[in-house]
Amino acid sequence: FSLMQLGSLILFLFAYQTFAHVLPKASQHIVSTYWNEGARVVPEHPISLTIALKQRNVDWLEQTVLKVSDPRLPSYGKYLSVEELASKMAPSREDINVVRSWAKSLGATKIDLSLSRDFLSVEVPAQALEASLGVEFKTYKHKGSGRVVVRTTDHVTLPSEVAEKIDLITGLHEFFDHASERKKMSTTRVAKDTNAPSFLKIKGSESDVDTFVTIYCKDGTVATSLENPCAGHGPKPVSIKVIAGTVQSSIPIASPLCDVESQLVCEVDLIVQPFRRVNVTAQTTYEDGTDSDITQFPTAYAPSPWVTPQYIYEMYNIPQGLRATHPNNSQSVVAFEEQYISLTDLKMFFADLGLPYQEPTIVGQNDPSNPGGESTLDIQYVMGVGAGVPTTFWSVTGPGPAKPPGQGAYVLEWAKQISDTVHAPLVTSISYGDTEQGFFAKFGNYNYITRMNSELAKMAARGLTVVAGSGDAGASNVGEAGNDISDTDPTCTPMRPFFPSNSPYVVSVSSTFPTTNALPICNMNYTHNPVVCNQVGEVAVGVNQGVEWTTGGGFGNLTKTNDWQKDMVETFLSLSEGDLPPSQFFNSSGRAYPDVSTLGRNLVCVWNGKVWPCSGTSASGPVLAGILSLLNDIRLNNDDPPIGLITPLLYLVQEDEGVYFRDVVVGDNFSGDVQQRGSPYPTFCPYGFKTQPGWDAVTGLGSPNFQTLSVVVSKF
Repeated sequence: FSLMQLGSLILFLFAYQTFAHVLPKASQHIVSTYWNEGARVVPEHPISLTIALKQRNVDWLEQTVLKVSDPRLPSYGKYLSVEELASKMAPSREDINVVRSWAKSLGATKIDLSLSRDFLSVEVPAQALEASLGVEFKTYKHKGSGRVVVRTTDHVTLPSEVAEKIDLITGLHEFFDHASERKKMSTTRVAKDTNAPSFLKIKGSESDVDTFVTIYCKDGTVATSLENPCAGHGPKPVSIKVIAGTVQSSIPIASPLCDVESQLVCEVDLIVQPFRRVNVTAQTTYEDGTDSDITQFPTAYAPSPWVTPQYIYEMYNIPQGLRATHPNNSQSVVAFEEQYISLTDLKMFFADLGLPYQEPTIVGQNDPSNPGGESTLDIQYVMGVGAGVPTTFWSVTGPGPAKPPGQGAYVLEWAKQISDTVHAPLVTSISYGDTEQGFFAKFGNYNYITRMNSELAKMAARGLTVVAGSGDAGASNVGEAGNDISDTDPTCTPMRPFFPSNSPYVVSVSSTFPTTNALPICNMNYTHNPVVCNQVGEVAVGVNQGVEWTTGGGFGNLTKTNDWQKDMVETFLSLSEGDLPPSQFFNSSGRAYPDVSTLGRNLVCVWNGKVWPCSGTSASGPVLAGILSLLNDIRLNNDDPPIGLITPLLYLVQEDEGVYFRDVVVGDNFSGDVQQRGSPYPTFCPYGFKTQPGWDAVTGLGSPNFQTLSVVVSKF
């Protein structure tokens, strides 16, 4: 290079850095692990983009939410409309036009501005977009499900005058998949260091331990057929014995209770003393008379009863038969990941439980021939608990005007749709989420979370309530195979906050289950015998409490502790001194969650025409949403505005009087999920949070008392 050439190069690089902005993209690991790259798309293929425009007055929005949500202020309940929010927060007309002109320069054939004036939905022929951005769009086929998306993995560079006016663009780089797709990629793990059977799952009632046991051959290979399950791997297994406490049962492998999908699994059912935790073991006998090694469920199993809407009403002091009556009340569940509902299942659920049937409204795509377990649970329990409330099943299947559906849209697309809806459902349960770290891995930054928090704040300012589950694998989310958008988290540290449950603008809910062991003294030894308690209460769902999974909770890294919860959180931190994780593993000044807890284990569901037990914080979400809808009904019938972001009210009244929630004082969220044979992930972890009197990072304020809450919501 000559000096003149070098100077020109420096000027060029400076200009590039000043006038161009490179968009972040998904990690190459995610793409290569889960997707097969295909051919370049045809030139006329439509590429659908959603552009989140940078908003004005975000700090004002935060203060506005506080003003309309604090029952002590005269501005309480004075919510804003979509247009009022847009007039304050939408970009200027000039800024919108800059981005719109840029979209036109890309060759866009369709440009739609949302009612909130802070989203653009754009459709561009692939050839025009490739030429404008200097990239290639290709098909990518998921290795598990075969679902195909169109994306680019090339760097996308934006002019700085455009980049400074947007928060993010979806439809270019993100590769959303979901747990059911990744699960199809997994292979049977073989652990030949033992031939012990393994527990695939355990279910049942308060006196029933119904085990599903995977059979292994004598050399440690998993059995894969009924007729000749161990051909070439030793003698044939002939029976399986399971012991639960002092009760045992043995069945022949030739029994109708044994079946094969990818591996040989036998169902062995045992009747035990109600509610008493029991050690559960299993052992196989082979035709040569020898026995396998003994396997033991990793925690003393805790039997608990089936839960119905009527049981929930009884536990939470809701009058049996109560139904909402106000015509302007509304609630919804939102679904992603091609999760659909069957109205046939819904009708059967209502009929089997003796409840009057009510038809939901369906927004978006639905395939009733392919109902998803998550959506089935959500719609049945928000409607079963929020009885009589007009209900919407809100299905989000693709980004913007994506055709065909299934392009992998996620929570921000739903938020955009809500911002485009003048009369949105007053309460929504969202059973989806991932860790903050998972969002970063998917997007390369936290912009998605930041913008989603802003959208949730807008909903709160409109008087809308959003309920989100706190996660199903403890404070660290370790070993959770059901992450919505990211790989399974492999280690016990650090603590991994779960979004959107840790957003300041949602009601975060964790899970409990009913048991007579709801006080610390229950089952403690007294003169060498356990203290047996008889009153049914609630404890936190967790592996250490005898359940296969662990409810989430903790502290966010991206937002601070909410003002309305600060005093109770500080009390918890003080009471927990010595029991907290090391400070480098969690952010004690972050948004503390959950806010409350409800029953989330063994809920009766009807799925594909059969009765199933449903569990998860995604079960607690629609339960709580239904309860909040009933509280909304009281306010609406009193000509009061809806509850909106109810958390400031809940913390205020509970701190003052303490009669609005049942305190949950047994449990922790140290561990993750019970892992299957050969899993590389731990089940037990050394760190997490423990329940304490008052608010805690396991069950929040506790479980709701509808009778007292129904009085207090009428006072403001």
